[in-house]
Amino acid sequence: MFFNHIYMWNSFGRMNNMFSLFSLVFVLGISKVSANELDVDCESPLNQSEILYCVTRNYERSEEMMVNLYKSISSKSDKLGKQYLMEGQVAFESFRKLSCQWEGDQKREQKTLAQTIEMECRLRLTTSRIEEFQKWLKNR
Repeated sequence: MFFNHIYMWNSFGRMNNMFSLFSLVFVLGISKVSANELDVDCESPLNQSEILYCVTRNYERSEEMMVNLYKSISSKSDKLGKQYLMEGQVAFESFRKLSCQWEGDQKREQKTLAQTIEMECRLRLTTSRIEEFQKWLKNR
């Protein structure tokens, strides 16, 4: 597969992203700070940096939920189903990454805005994937 260099899969079928969210946040040029270290009201962020922080935090939570749903589906799948699920997830991750980079690039002159747009895209697509996984589990 073309994108295997990005992902590592262990023998339990769980995805380990070689580029963790910490790396993503570092690459985007923002520092990762725990909720306890940064006092931001995500219901009413005051500036673009706070919006970016809140979107990133929500994305992290959605990513964790997606991974948990993936694991649940994988545990209910046979060998061939696991293979298709894995390949589909790799394709999804690749699509999400490239599509959201493209969206953010439209505002590259405004770095923080571009980062926020990219993270909002990642959140939106991850939320959509969560809905797909939940629907599959419900109909199973």
